[in-house]
Amino acid sequence: MTNAFLFSAAEEALKSANWTSKTSDLARTGVSIGSMNSNLVRMTESISTGVTKGFDHINRLTMLNVLTNMGTANLSVKYGLKGPSITTSTACATGSSAIGEAYRIIQLDEADIMIAGGSDEVVNPVCIHAAIKYF
Repeated sequence: MTNAFLFSAAEEALKSANWTSKTSDLARTGVSIGSMNSNLVRMTESISTGVTKGFDHINRLTMLNVLTNMGTANLSVKYGLKGPSITTSTACATGSSAIGEAYRIIQLDEADIMIAGGSDEVVNPVCIHAAIKYF
């Protein structure tokens, strides 16, 4: 998942809701993002680098770039949110699952505000070729 698209969507949602960090309790504001997969482009680049140049040449931060929950974590860090922070991964339904989890968190009074939705990066050679063979 690319943070640029996720951050843009979150910023638009927060602006639409008139949310500011100055007027909200950051401990009661959280994030629930659904992501079907991690950053496959970065992962395939790292594998290719390892195979062609040697695995010592792989960026030491690769794992931080491919973890499925990094979008959720990065949003929490960007806005200084201290509330619940969860990532769901339920294939094509993952965005809906994340929104449902955010609703339940608010319903259970664990947060007052949740940034919720889904974000994925599936336009890459791995996903395209896999989809072509599947369908």
